[in-house]
Amino acid sequence: MSGNRRSKYKDLQQLQKQVQQQPADLTNLPDELATIIKAVPINKRGEIATALVGIYSQVHYSGPIPPPDMLQQYDEIYPGLSKQIVDNAFSETTHRQGLEKDVVPHELSRLKRGQWFGFVIAILGIAAAVYLGAIGQTTVAAVLGGSTVLGLVTVFVIGKKWKQKQQ
Repeated sequence: MSGNRRSKYKDLQQLQKQVQQQPADLTNLPDELATIIKAVPINKRGEIATALVGIYSQVHYSGPIPPPDMLQQYDEIYPGLSKQIVDNAFSETTHRQGLEKDVVPHELSRLKRGQWFGFVIAILGIAAAVYLGAIGQTTVAAVLGGSTVLGLVTVFVIGKKWKQKQQ
């Protein structure tokens, strides 16, 4: 694919040279382009060809490393630049992976700790409600037990809805 892109770019460069050197000769141009260039005065055709090459030769890529032909062009402009770009991409990848190795276990530990604290608080709340009910404080026991269970249910339901919303 990058070879195809490179050959198209070279074809555009050849086209630009042809129009600049022989502005009246439009025989090798694609029909659409010949029609456009015919409408331009001969002394301006080189500028139009340059502009068209600039428009048609834009290349887009995604990812940390440009395609090989672009790296080669960077090296032609500044020797060693492609190595710096590739080294930087590997360095960034290694750094990100290192952060993930540190962050993920700590996040799991924090979640487990939160679940244990929630479990202990729930057990203590329910145990306190049972004790208060056993000593005759039924109203206080009902409020404490109900609020404990209601609070836990609310946290789990809202937590699941929030998690689904995040995804």
